[in-house]
Amino acid sequence: MAKRLITAEDLYRFQVLADPQISPDGEHVVFSVQRVERKNEKKFSNLWVVPTRGGSAFQFTVGDHTDVHPVWSPDGNKIAFLSNRLDKEKPPALFIIPFGGGEARPLGQIEGEIGEILWSPDGRKLLLTVRKTR
Repeated sequence: MAKRLITAEDLYRFQVLADPQISPDGEHVVFSVQRVERKNEKKFSNLWVVPTRGGSAFQFTVGDHTDVHPVWSPDGNKIAFLSNRLDKEKPPALFIIPFGGGEARPLGQIEGEIGEILWSPDGRKLLLTVRKTR
């Protein structure tokens, strides 16, 4: 097979994996996968999960929005993450999704850009770093 250079068209086939996080029990890894939509050149990301003992990765969130920075709760039953699914014109908001299945739900309204997300040891609270944007 002849070698060829990468073209701009090839870039649409690339997917970028980021933010891998091992579950507290060590059984799964959650990560984000970014893709570029060919028709409008917009970037979207969704969360994926793969078992650590082998097997196929599966898409955990879906849609044309940006889901990033997943963080497992200490008991492994929930994942906090950032998403612009409610308003693509604003910075991503904080969401929680149950690992066992169910819809992602937003957690309040925070003015500014959320950076770091940390769970309290008992899993009842979240600590966030927020950069004021106004």
